Amino acid sequence: MTTDLSDITQGRTILVYDNVCALCTGFARYVLERDRRGTVLFASAQGDTGREIFVRLGLDTTDFETNVLVHGGKAFLRSDAFIETMKLLGPPWSWWRLAQACPAPLRNAVYRPVARNRYRIFGRLESCHVPTPAERGRFLG
Repeated sequence: MTTDLSDITQGRTILVYDNVCALCTGFARYVLERDRRGTVLFASAQGDTGREIFVRLGLDTTDFETNVLVHGGKAFLRSDAFIETMKLLGPPWSWWRLAQACPAPLRNAVYRPVARNRYRIFGRLESCHVPTPAERGRFLG
C-alpha cells in the first residue's frame, strides 16, 4: 500500500527527525550544513507536520525509532532514509549509495538497535534546535 503524502509535502523533500535526540538532531544539522542546493526541508517528529507524516505512515507518534525522508512522492524509513538523504547531498556523501548493495534487512539489523538505544548512547537534548533566521525557511511546523 502506498501512502499519499502529497497534500503535506506538496512535492517537497522533507526529513522528519526526533528533535530531542542528540543523534537525530545532529544528523539533521549535518544535512542542513551540506545541502548546498537547499532542497531538503526539516520537520520535527514532535511538530505538526512530522506527527502527521508519522500518523499517515502508521508509525508510533511517541517513540520515534526512525527518521523519515519523504522524497519524490515516496517515504523512506530506517537505513533507506539515511542512504537516500546522503544521496541528495551529492559527492562525496552520495557514495553511501553503495551501502544499498547490502540487503535492507541486514542494514536495518544494525540501524534498529542504535535507534532503540539512541537516548542512552547519545543522550537527550535539554532544548530543541532553534533555527537561525537564515535557516527558518527550511523548517516546517
